[in-house]
Amino acid sequence: MISADRDAMRELLELADVPAQKTLNSAVTLKEIKEVSLEALAERLPHFSMVVEGRAFSEKEEVRMLYFMDREQAQHLISAICGLPQAGSGAMDEIAISAFREVLSQCLETSVTELRNFLARNMQQELGRAYLSDSAGSMVKTPGMWQEGSILMLEYRITLEGVGEFTLFCAASMLLFNLFGMEYKAQKAAGGGQPGNTGAQCEFPGVPLYEPGRYRG
Repeated sequence: MISADRDAMRELLELADVPAQKTLNSAVTLKEIKEVSLEALAERLPHFSMVVEGRAFSEKEEVRMLYFMDREQAQHLISAICGLPQAGSGAMDEIAISAFREVLSQCLETSVTELRNFLARNMQQELGRAYLSDSAGSMVKTPGMWQEGSILMLEYRITLEGVGEFTLFCAASMLLFNLFGMEYKAQKAAGGGQPGNTGAQCEFPGVPLYEPGRYRG
């Protein structure tokens, strides 16, 4: 993924952050967007994680997406937003897990609506299972989970005033570029090349660039 492709994707994702901030009444910042290997992704993810499975899709594309947050951070975040009591020793019951999934679902719904209107594309996103994992890094390397050898990693910073900062990771197929109206062309690297030098190219025709502050209410 070349820098121009990454910057174009960042602009769209930052546009989508605006309604999510209103939903959470907090600051949501895209801290990093990066193409990584499965091994590098596994190393970055919190070992003990809240995991939410999801998919983004249109008429022609379907993209696997996984969301991760450190278990204790997720518990703290849900307690602050929903007023749920915090369980001891980082434990989360089914109510807290369901609440985390619902909060994420609401944020994504408003964000995807913003992107759908801006791009004039029939984009949808839905969430599946939500659960706790004590081996998130191993899970993302499950054979057959990804079609590509590299993954798009998004790292978000959520800041609740008077509460703290929280980190949300998203792992997505590189086909997410196609869903956003770009044309992603991936070529397998010869000789075991590293991600970021795979010959991948994206074209992004006819979409105006996001201007910071322009779309804020």
